[in-house]
Amino acid sequence: MADKTVKGVVIVTGAAQGIGLGIAIRLAQDGFNLVMNDISNNKEALEKAKDDISLKATGEVLIFDWQLIIQ
Repeated sequence: MADKTVKGVVIVTGAAQGIGLGIAIRLAQDGFNLVMNDISNNKEALEKAKDDISLKATGEVLIFDWQLIIQ
């Protein structure tokens, strides 16, 4: 059985694409619990990224929407 020890929690902004997505993938694969965020008009891409990452992650993968706090 693989080691499922969680190393910590990280927040990745810009996690729907590019460098942010690459960082999110790596951290999730390395055993970190992941909180993902991106600009509000990129929610569909962020949801897809979360779904893809969750398949490979050893920890939890969540999305945090800053817009809910601001409203």
